[in-house]
Amino acid sequence: MRNRLSKIIGSMSFAAALLGCGGGSGSGTGTGGSSAGGHGGSGMGGSNLAGRSGTGTGGLGTGAGGLGAGGAGGGNPVTGDCLPACIANLRAGCERPVVDAGSCTSQADAGGVYCYSNGVRETQGPADGGLGIATFTKPDGHTLCYQVFVDLQGVEHFQSPTGQDVAQLTSNTAAGTVTVTCDGMTQTVSLDTCMMLDVGACHPGACP
Repeated sequence: MRNRLSKIIGSMSFAAALLGCGGGSGSGTGTGGSSAGGHGGSGMGGSNLAGRSGTGTGGLGTGAGGLGAGGAGGGNPVTGDCLPACIANLRAGCERPVVDAGSCTSQADAGGVYCYSNGVRETQGPADGGLGIATFTKPDGHTLCYQVFVDLQGVEHFQSPTGQDVAQLTSNTAAGTVTVTCDGMTQTVSLDTCMMLDVGACHPGACP
């Protein structure tokens, strides 16, 4: 059951990490140099995800060309939550770390307990009338933030701490997408935009 939960609750972020979402790199070439060396060209902007700064080479003149700084990638910084606002708002105060910006520990002596480096704790277990349930605490490690109930058809119900449905999510593994229904709307999200750690990235150890 825990393997099933791992795949349908958290695997979207891990898949995105493997697909390598990231910004464009800056690049550029320098203008012709004088004896003091030319100026480096400006870099090309990145994608709408955060990019990395590049370097441009200076032009050749009567002296050696100078090194120019490449342009920084354009766009907004990468955030972890790729799902619609109804879910993002539900877990805004207890989201798992962004890939490459945190870590996860799997509690060796308590099956189904996973602790993230930002203090968020995920606990997976059985559920009456469903395949299972995962609860997520706030960074204090014990205050319930939200939960995900997986029904017998595999639909994930994102719920408030009191068990009220906020959104329903279904997965299309073949297409690499998930479909979210909430607030009277349905939206399909590509998994390659998701950047959160999940239990697939956890290493055995003791939770703090």
